[in-house]
Amino acid sequence: LLYPPEPNASATLDASGPASPPPPSRPTNIE
Repeated sequence: LLYPPEPNASATLDASGPASPPPPSRPTNIE
């Protein structure tokens, strides 16, 4: 994961592909 684990909502985004942006609930400075 590019960012710390979160609820299933974000887990689905990670599973969809690394191209998915991080959840708005936890902004990251990774670029």
